[in-house]
Amino acid sequence: MFVPSMLKLGLLLLLGSAAFLADAQTSLQGISINANKMSRDTSNNTIELSGNVQVVFQGQHLSCDRATINLKTREVEAEGNVVLQNPKVYSEGTRLKLNYDTNLGVLYQGFVKAGQVIFEGEVIEKTGEDEYVAEKAYYSACATCPPAWSFTGSKIKAEIGGYAYIDYPVLRIADVPIFILPWILVPLKSARQSGFLVPKFSFNDTGKLGFAISYFWAISRSQDATITLTKFEKRGLKPHLEYRYVLSENSTGSFRGSFFEDKVFERKVRTPAAPDDPQLVQQKHERWFFDYDHHFEMPEQITHRANLNMVSDIKYARDFPRDLDMDGEPALENRISVTKNHHNTHLSGEVDFYVNQLIEDPLEENRSSVHRFPEVHFDLMDQQLGETPFYFGFDSHYVHFTRRHFAYDDVVTTGAAIGDG
Repeated sequence: MFVPSMLKLGLLLLLGSAAFLADAQTSLQGISINANKMSRDTSNNTIELSGNVQVVFQGQHLSCDRATINLKTREVEAEGNVVLQNPKVYSEGTRLKLNYDTNLGVLYQGFVKAGQVIFEGEVIEKTGEDEYVAEKAYYSACATCPPAWSFTGSKIKAEIGGYAYIDYPVLRIADVPIFILPWILVPLKSARQSGFLVPKFSFNDTGKLGFAISYFWAISRSQDATITLTKFEKRGLKPHLEYRYVLSENSTGSFRGSFFEDKVFERKVRTPAAPDDPQLVQQKHERWFFDYDHHFEMPEQITHRANLNMVSDIKYARDFPRDLDMDGEPALENRISVTKNHHNTHLSGEVDFYVNQLIEDPLEENRSSVHRFPEVHFDLMDQQLGETPFYFGFDSHYVHFTRRHFAYDDVVTTGAAIGDG
């Protein structure tokens, strides 16, 4: 039978120090309380809670096995499977002592998590609205479990949404200590923010030493861009752009591209005005690539996809394997498609353009690749013919193969004709 919360609280006050209620729920001093068992000690002005304890205050939710609320000091002491969370921060521990007015307190043998950032400590003191001090602490922003990297330190002074100062941090890779520093400053920002990324170094036999600096631009919640400048010792300056966007939950896209003058690479281009004149040849150093990936869900179960991978020359993917991630692939595939699905039919059309990467001469034109312009599918799932035990369905497929300049390969005979004795 339902008993109003104020009536329950009144019963506690009337019954005195030995008052006890089972499966109780009440509200007082701006906090809501729920527990399997609740008792009131009027002499000490405390409330004892046990069994599935739930306390809500100032937009926060506390759950634990046991808790004591001191109405005079406005403090709550929680023990056993302690979880304290709000929209910004999630924390766990074995024990918690917290003032529910000032929202300050101490968490024992626990951790605090905000976004992907997590820090642990034997003792974590909450010293401000978003400020913490952790003793014998651990920090990581790696989402893997166990984390690929982390820092441990004697003390962490952290501000959620700001930075963490770690005293005597030890960098650990896969929980193996690598090196120690006197102190370090690390970000505790769960939201994406614009700023410079950690510089990177590279080295290869052709370009020699390379130094890259990147700037991440958080344009909005649904789009961002990363602008990178790489200075190669031999090749020169190479800019790089990556742009990502989200149109809806299932519609996303990304673009990556670069255009620069490669001082190591030379490409001979004959002037079109006099194709037979060997003197009219220009030396070109421009190199470029772009990679575009797009998935767009439209109404009426129509899906548009695009995946484009284009380069200035066949050797580009070998010289810059990180740009395309396709070094060693026989061809670069470029595909644009539109599909329409119904409950029993499938219709799709696409075009495919291939860039042959197996050509011996990296400067040769892409003449030998065979493309599909276009390819069409129409499929009908099996349908029962009336009340008969027979079913009908079909798959149809049309493709037009083509390539530039010529339609057939030359036939070269290297031995005796078939049938020669």
